[in-house]
Amino acid sequence: MAPRIPALTPEVVHAIEPLASQHSPVSHDQLGRLIADVNLSNSDPGPSDGKVKRIRSVMHYALENDRTAGAKLASRLIAAVRASGGFRSASTTYIGATAFENLRDAYRVSNYELDEDGELRPRLLEHVPSTEQQAVLKNYVRRIQQGATDAALVTGTGKDLLEATARHVLHERGHSYGGHDFPGTLFHAFAAKNLSTPPKSVIDAVNAELSKDARERLQQMLYLLGCAVNRLRNDQGTGHGRAFKPTVTDEEARLAAQAMALISEALLSR
Repeated sequence: MAPRIPALTPEVVHAIEPLASQHSPVSHDQLGRLIADVNLSNSDPGPSDGKVKRIRSVMHYALENDRTAGAKLASRLIAAVRASGGFRSASTTYIGATAFENLRDAYRVSNYELDEDGELRPRLLEHVPSTEQQAVLKNYVRRIQQGATDAALVTGTGKDLLEATARHVLHERGHSYGGHDFPGTLFHAFAAKNLSTPPKSVIDAVNAELSKDARERLQQMLYLLGCAVNRLRNDQGTGHGRAFKPTVTDEEARLAAQAMALISEALLSR
């Protein structure tokens, strides 16, 4: 399923112009092809007017006559600038902090976030159709795995990424998460996916015995996670260079490897 494209608004029309400035990495020829690809060539005055006037003319026409095509053009222009390094501050083609902030603010009106890498993603998960939420959540996960620290802050439900994902799982399975706090929501999401959860006695013991300080508790849980991963892997090896027992699935091995990387990062960064 193709991702949704943010709506074309007057704010976006105004903020998109600097992406076609004389310093833009997007050439006249490339701009013409982008315009043609969304069937807006009839509003294109051509290269004689300069790139800014050219994109301004096309965008104002689209705003009045074909916002869907204009939205596609804006999104593709952003992608072209991103591909050419226009969102990297160290690049000679960087669009500049002011242009970036104006463009980011323009898309926020439509509940989309433009991150510093030039990628657009929904700010508010609740405005995303349920059929598209899984793809959006996977995008957040990918962003975090690539080193982003902003992706899990807000997903529009007022919850962080993990709770938003747990709620999505319950909704997908036809269950309600109403009335549950975070531990309850996560518990039922695990059950819905046939993932094992600790007995209540263990959960009670963890709550009673682990540190009351949230940061220390996270560190303690990372230690427990590391021990669990070590138990999953085969310390003796199999004789075939495998890190895990043959009974461990590829998915379990991938998650365990990511957990090892997470814990190693915590140790190395101290």
